[in-house]
Amino acid sequence: MFKKFFIVLSLLVFCASSAFCAANSALVRTGISQYKAKNYVGCIYTMKDVIKKDPSNAMAHYYAAISYARLGDKTEATNYYTK
Repeated sequence: MFKKFFIVLSLLVFCASSAFCAANSALVRTGISQYKAKNYVGCIYTMKDVIKKDPSNAMAHYYAAISYARLGDKTEATNYYTK
């Protein structure tokens, strides 16, 4: 009985984390599109949203940093580069 419970619980956790990753992945793609369209402010807002949900997302930190750099805010760019 315990084995079945553990398997079901593991599957639920896996599915939930996969959905979470997919949602963040879509947001990251949106942010990258904004960056490529030179919408640096939009990219920063999108990447900050990703970072709130997943603080270890390196791609979000990178795009936030280069967007700040494009806007001339070297201090904020450095903050995101070093995270």
